[in-house]
Amino acid sequence: KNIDWNKILKNSPAINSLIIMDRYIVASADDIKNNLFPIIDALIPNSLKIPFHLTLMTKVPQTDDIKELYDSIILHLKKVKPSVHVDLEIHNCTSGDFHDRAILSTNLYISCGSGFNLRRDNGSSQHTTNFKMSLVGICNERGEKIEWDTYYRNAFTIANNRPSYPCKNNNRMVDS
Repeated sequence: KNIDWNKILKNSPAINSLIIMDRYIVASADDIKNNLFPIIDALIPNSLKIPFHLTLMTKVPQTDDIKELYDSIILHLKKVKPSVHVDLEIHNCTSGDFHDRAILSTNLYISCGSGFNLRRDNGSSQHTTNFKMSLVGICNERGEKIEWDTYYRNAFTIANNRPSYPCKNNNRMVDS
């Protein structure tokens, strides 16, 4: 039904900081459970000596729900990654902040214009997708390095111009 993140990422490099940019990944409780949680479960290591920094840039359905969203993500992480301290930061974005979905780390770039759930509930394919994954700095004919730079500049602007919850703004990738 969904992308098998563990299979896709089995040989990916270890990371300690992550930005997820997806306007609709928290649109409903099902989206959180079926789309967001599998991504963070696969990307956050099972142990880490330093805190993991996770920044979520998304459109929170109701601004008042940002604390509830934060608490549900932290509770989930404590259950599935008990040996990792995760510093979570959420930036409530607008539809105009970015379009395609992207996952950024210092050494991994993943993008998907159609969203990270590639199948409908009935198992059929949603449509042809432009899912991309590459190591940062390794360019091929599709220009992933250029796209990573574009999303990084977007994320940096959002992190420095939009309030975060909680007000920490300490993702290793966008500290100013």
